[in-house]
Amino acid sequence: MTKALLLVASAALLLTSVVKGANLTRADAKADAEIYLYPFNTADCTLSPVGSPMELKQGECVTFQGARSVKAMLNSDHQDWIDEVNELRTRCKLETFRVPGCSDSGKTDQYLYSRSGDMPEDFGRCLVGSHSIDGDQPLEYAFYSAKFVCSKPDPELSCTRIIEHTSWSMDSTGSAHPSVTTATYTGSLSEKGDSARMIKPTHIEQSKPTLEPRFEPGRETRSVWMLHPWSKSMECYLCYTKKTGDYGKIECRAGKKYPAQCGESFVDAGGEPVTPTIITEATTTATTTTHTTSTQMTVLSVSRRDDDDASMSDSDSDSTDIDLDLSQKRSWHTPVKFGHPFVDGARLCADAEWEKRGRPESYIKIQDCHICDDDDRDDSEWIGLPETRVQTVSRTTTTTNTIRHTLTRRHDQL
Repeated sequence: MTKALLLVASAALLLTSVVKGANLTRADAKADAEIYLYPFNTADCTLSPVGSPMELKQGECVTFQGARSVKAMLNSDHQDWIDEVNELRTRCKLETFRVPGCSDSGKTDQYLYSRSGDMPEDFGRCLVGSHSIDGDQPLEYAFYSAKFVCSKPDPELSCTRIIEHTSWSMDSTGSAHPSVTTATYTGSLSEKGDSARMIKPTHIEQSKPTLEPRFEPGRETRSVWMLHPWSKSMECYLCYTKKTGDYGKIECRAGKKYPAQCGESFVDAGGEPVTPTIITEATTTATTTTHTTSTQMTVLSVSRRDDDDASMSDSDSDSTDIDLDLSQKRSWHTPVKFGHPFVDGARLCADAEWEKRGRPESYIKIQDCHICDDDDRDDSEWIGLPETRVQTVSRTTTTTNTIRHTLTRRHDQL
């Protein structure tokens, strides 16, 4: 009997410990919540972010030297708070301010393009405050401070209500994917639907810094628009061959000391890359022959379509150098893939490195480029522009042949 009581007491103690442990885990998830914030000098999150990404811990205000637009990204080492969002126990949001110090008087009320700043919904999206547009001219800077806050969903309902709730899962690139479930409010918020499955991003090992060879302007080069491997902003890269005519060994760089000229960037008003479209015409011809009393033949020809000459205008953007003093000793690495700059239809896999991150002279280095094969990682990030979509328009043309016949009369028939 005594032994049985001891077993029951031990089980009760174990259950209490598990419950307390679960509560601690929930509290720790909120306290540990953290995201990356990338500030930009452009109004659409294009070109390089300013300095190193800022680490925004939950509840802490970060003041910076000004940005026209910002973009929040996942910090894969601090993402347990997303489970709390999915289970309706908390709501997290990026708050931005027009003044330093995160003063409520300068809080951004709304963003352009109907974006709210809710996380993780707006991960990877360019946030531009509606106050940043003054007529047709953008203000000098839209944001001077930011805060990442998590709190209980507001308001709590004392009645029972069934709603549709969107939960979020993260893929290996840090993008958020929605999943609509059914949730029930019963006094305090609780979820009754299926929980989203989290896909943990792969941690990339970092290599030791190496000395970057000086760029030689005599190499065969090509300037191309691609994405920044971490901020996902548009970046103008200078790609070049290591040896003239050898397109199997190339490298790409993006930074101030690499003189790339890409022309106009392919982004929409919200700073998102635009999928280029090529429209082709498939023409079929139907021929109709008519006979008249003439020997002349008239053929109605269809004029050929002339291809418009596309011209690219070079554009230079001046960026203010801001050192946020958040640089780290080791540069970041991640596997990437993109379209071959010199060979149409070929895909390259490579290692992307963010050199001198957080310093004014920082740059992106795309190295160890090779044709993708089965040995390359499946989670390599695509940093090329969206692949061109070919749209075929069918057109039918009609060619009319008119044959004229001559009627010959003999003289004695006149």
